[in-house]
Amino acid sequence: AGADNQSSSELIDLSHGLAKSLAPALIGQEIEGIWHTGIVVHDKEYFFGNGICCEEPGRTPFGVPTKVEDLGETEIPVELFHDFLQDIKDRFTFITYNVITNNCNHFTNECAEFLVNKSIPSNILNQAKDFFDTPLGKMIQPMVVASQDALKQGSMSMFDTGSNIPSTQTPSVTGEDLQNALSNLKDNIVEKNDLHENMLKSTSVTALKDLFLLQEQIFIAQGLVLYIWSPSSEECKTTNEEISQLADTYADETVQFFSVNTLQMYEIAENFQLKSLPTVYIYKQGEVVYASDPYNKEIVEAQVKKLRE
Repeated sequence: AGADNQSSSELIDLSHGLAKSLAPALIGQEIEGIWHTGIVVHDKEYFFGNGICCEEPGRTPFGVPTKVEDLGETEIPVELFHDFLQDIKDRFTFITYNVITNNCNHFTNECAEFLVNKSIPSNILNQAKDFFDTPLGKMIQPMVVASQDALKQGSMSMFDTGSNIPSTQTPSVTGEDLQNALSNLKDNIVEKNDLHENMLKSTSVTALKDLFLLQEQIFIAQGLVLYIWSPSSEECKTTNEEISQLADTYADETVQFFSVNTLQMYEIAENFQLKSLPTVYIYKQGEVVYASDPYNKEIVEAQVKKLRE
């Protein structure tokens, strides 16, 4: 088999890294990217844009791939693959596109199954459905759709399905527009959440809103428990009560409890490289002695007791 028989899936993050940096703080879970995918085989890249499209690999309107997933070699010749694309062309047109149920990842998956009898990873295939069910996803879904529509202007279907949309009918949304919209989401979500609801009720927990003050406390406190949470995380409704109880029981001159609401201080997600919420860090004389992954009340309590020994 020659090099042109090698197949791969190219992934492009439509959020340009912002989903990965903002999602832990805003929705309490890690999202690697908002993926557009295409399949590379026989020295060409095939993708679902303005219909089924074909371009030089890495030269599509969607940009340079963020990463590439190897799918293995195919025994399907290019002529037979094009016959397959001809057969499915009516299901992948501008008109039939649906960001949740019939998107570029569904097209890439069908091609992968035909070429190498292998599906693309389920977290990519089902990402749109899972992500757009979150508060963050619901807010940016119109922007993602508009951005993709704009990018499709630069692509032309391999087949005449009568669905190629003229560029004058497509919203002009650039990647920069999407990035700006994502950057502003924090303020919008803060407005939609009652930040006082489900707040930690213990007077033994000090809420911090300044990153530099937090860093200062970490280095001067003998023992410090840092609880990072978000009102948009359902789990935090329970853990807020648990941390409050721990603070009422164990807080003293040797152990101090601090909390950070990521909707008020979302930059902490980048500084601490959060993967999920809630998260607990425990420090002793400025050094991390415990980081929850995932959060577990019993383990956190055991680590707090060690600080008092």
